[in-house]
Amino acid sequence: MTVCENMGDFSLQTRNRANGIDIVKFVMAVFVIAIHTHPLDVFYGTRLFDACTFFFELAVPFFFLSSGYLLFTRHTEDIGKRLNRSVKRSIKQYLLWSVIYLPTTIYFAVIQKQTAAQTVTRYIYDFFTAGEHANAWQLWYLLVLIYTFSAIRVLIRLKCKPQRIAAMAYVLFAAAQWFAFPGSAKLVRATMGFFYISLGMLFAQSDGNVFLHRLGSLPVFAASTLAGVSAFMFLSHGARAVFSALGAILLFLFAKRLRLKDRFVYFALRKSSTIMYLTHMLFVSFYCIVLRGEPYKTGPDVFVFALASTLLLSPIVIFWNQKQKRSRSE
Repeated sequence: MTVCENMGDFSLQTRNRANGIDIVKFVMAVFVIAIHTHPLDVFYGTRLFDACTFFFELAVPFFFLSSGYLLFTRHTEDIGKRLNRSVKRSIKQYLLWSVIYLPTTIYFAVIQKQTAAQTVTRYIYDFFTAGEHANAWQLWYLLVLIYTFSAIRVLIRLKCKPQRIAAMAYVLFAAAQWFAFPGSAKLVRATMGFFYISLGMLFAQSDGNVFLHRLGSLPVFAASTLAGVSAFMFLSHGARAVFSALGAILLFLFAKRLRLKDRFVYFALRKSSTIMYLTHMLFVSFYCIVLRGEPYKTGPDVFVFALASTLLLSPIVIFWNQKQKRSRSE
């Protein structure tokens, strides 16, 4: 499994896709890098920090919404086959990237003076539950995709309609947030993925709905953004969660509504967002451990290095895969 499977097939990748989603996904990938490098911690406790936090928290829900929506808008094969293929692809990617990030996991286990038994036990437990390890925090997304696509596949076999699946996912997500207990963060993440992916699926099934189309208008999006920023600046954490969810949903509907002519740049942005998401912590580890000798360092310099490195890597990977694709077709 390469970083970007089938990257050379531009016509197939862009057909039946909203290019507006690709643009926003790229921006969200930048936000994910910011989440893991903390470039604005110097402003912690200020209104500016709270306002930026609102935008950062849109990233993961938007990725989940996109995954659900784009999976269910491809009509070339049976949905069951699409889900099975998505589960297999997610498993391969999760295994691959877990191996790639294994050296950093071992490194942090050593400097934390963990025994071999502690390291192995913790790794196995996190591998199947949390989906993240030291300096590989973003891989939990792939694990949630595996569990969520598998669950939706079962529910579809049981003849559950998209509306019922989305309602079930919402109840689980709300309950997980309401009943906090030790380790509940993992459950919240899993149910969050289930909810947003199911919602994306529902949006795909409801394409053409006039009400949803109006919700994706620029005035509604602008108003929701203003409300969300204000909520993060002045309201409590509980109220923030509501505005964060609403902001992600309306941002997605706005991006979905954009109709842009297919161009290579959107294909490149889509693939770049994947590369940036999966590789950025490799560059963070290299910069902090090798170049700076400060394993736990965060800040603006870490953000800039990771962002610049992934932006340089992305076109190299994209064009290399395009070249490989052309070579195989000749």
